[in-house]
Amino acid sequence: MRNEQKLKEIGLEDKVIYYRLPLGVPKAEHRTTVCLVEVSRGVFVRGISHCSNQDQFTKRVGRAIALGRAIQAMEKKENSNSIYALRAGVEYRSLPFYLEEFYYKSAYNPLLTSYENEIMQARYRAMENYRKEGSQA
Repeated sequence: MRNEQKLKEIGLEDKVIYYRLPLGVPKAEHRTTVCLVEVSRGVFVRGISHCSNQDQFTKRVGRAIALGRAIQAMEKKENSNSIYALRAGVEYRSLPFYLEEFYYKSAYNPLLTSYENEIMQARYRAMENYRKEGSQA
């Protein structure tokens, strides 16, 4: 079953946010896709996909991988796919410096970044305004 269909079946298809990193650079330089899903008010899952420098970045593929990892976190209710890896017994980050706020590629109820908090506050305000406009009609 496709990941988008899974979200639709459980009523979360409108709770998905995608963004690309690093922020503030031209689209051609984006290598990372983040998928944030609000499972319930204040409970999130996050999936991250990162494109190797040797591969061609594709928005559709990046979103599919990130969404799959977010769904994995939702289903297992746990973090997995650590961004840290061991090489020759030494821990190192397997992803670029601009992902320093992240610890897992598949995260259950992570601490939101400041950017993610901004996105969610804007979304909550928009939803509240929509409700107010609907109740005045």
